[in-house]
Amino acid sequence: ETTATEIIETGSPQYVPYLSEVKDLPSLERHLVKEGFMSHIRIPLMVKGEAIGVLSIGAKRPAAFTPDDLSLLEKIASQIGIAMENSRLLTDLDELFIGTVRALSSSIDAKSRWTAGHSERVTQYALKIAKEMGMDDMALGELELAGLLHDIGKIGTYEAILDKPGKLTEEELKLIQQHPSRGAEILSPIKQLQDIIPCVKYHHEFYNGTGYPEGLKGEAIPIYARILAVADSVDAMGADRPYRKGKPMEDIIAELKRCAGTQFDPNVVEGFLKTVGDGQ
Repeated sequence: ETTATEIIETGSPQYVPYLSEVKDLPSLERHLVKEGFMSHIRIPLMVKGEAIGVLSIGAKRPAAFTPDDLSLLEKIASQIGIAMENSRLLTDLDELFIGTVRALSSSIDAKSRWTAGHSERVTQYALKIAKEMGMDDMALGELELAGLLHDIGKIGTYEAILDKPGKLTEEELKLIQQHPSRGAEILSPIKQLQDIIPCVKYHHEFYNGTGYPEGLKGEAIPIYARILAVADSVDAMGADRPYRKGKPMEDIIAELKRCAGTQFDPNVVEGFLKTVGDGQ
């Protein structure tokens, strides 16, 4: 009796018209016989000339499959193989896309040693908050992209400003505050990123309407942006800067609670607090 492994190795179909007459049946065929199947056909699933699986079909009558049946089943197996290859190509493209986004994100953060790894950390905080708030996988995927690219507008910001040890001048502050709008402009030609552009543009809006770039307020601020606002601030407060040391988590929590309802969406703050075991 030919095994499935041998069918994969040879790339040839196998037809067993009388299962009950075959000795030493493999486990699958023994199960088929117990279930009343009397004939069986197995066809390799081919992808680019390589067998990657086996299509197994049984019938509850002997010698059930004709040459025409075999021809039809081979066509079906071929279509399954094509579908599997297309699925694999889509997966490869998705992995290439997210890999490119991560590389771009890292290059932005690397503009300053003080922000190295910032976007990745912000993304992880944001995803934890979103999961706590019950968001689905599609939303998590979009939020991941938004988190990685939220500071892409800083790509044109001078390193001297990012690394400045003292207080920024009014002109320097205005330049920094342009990065959300600049990020939205950079991403606007990319069709696959249209849904996250509002998040990138509005992640510095304040819940009470005093943020930038447009002074949006409350629910008018996209939910992804409200989540990123908290995640971004958590990482910024906890990280060392040229002009100060990072704050411990208990101080960060106190600041989030103080600013809930003014700078931050209270529901998002609550979601973050639950992720760190402080839901009060």
